[in-house]
Amino acid sequence: MLLDRITKITSLSSFIYKSPAVPVSWTTSRGAGSLSSTTATGVNYFKKGEDPPLKDDKEYPDWLWKVHEPSPTVYSLQKKAAGDGDLESGDISAAEVKQLIKMENNRSIKDRNFIKAKG
Repeated sequence: MLLDRITKITSLSSFIYKSPAVPVSWTTSRGAGSLSSTTATGVNYFKKGEDPPLKDDKEYPDWLWKVHEPSPTVYSLQKKAAGDGDLESGDISAAEVKQLIKMENNRSIKDRNFIKAKG
């Protein structure tokens, strides 16, 4: 009886490996991994639609080119606000002040929560 089960399982597994029920295709309509210099390849997520065309660099907003840059740390913002070190003395923008206040508030909240959880 155990031998019958083993033979059924092995014959079933060999059937599955030899003939997949669903054909698998990793290629797109343009070919596998094709890129274009005129369209943003792979950006379209609709079933019926095309990838959007690429525009000239000047047509995109300035902040788009700074997205990949890391955000400043609390220490660097504090240093910049105090005018210490090699950074500009006291030249900190309103957005950086707002970000510094938010980071310090988040840090104080985390400290308070840690003390509450500990006690």
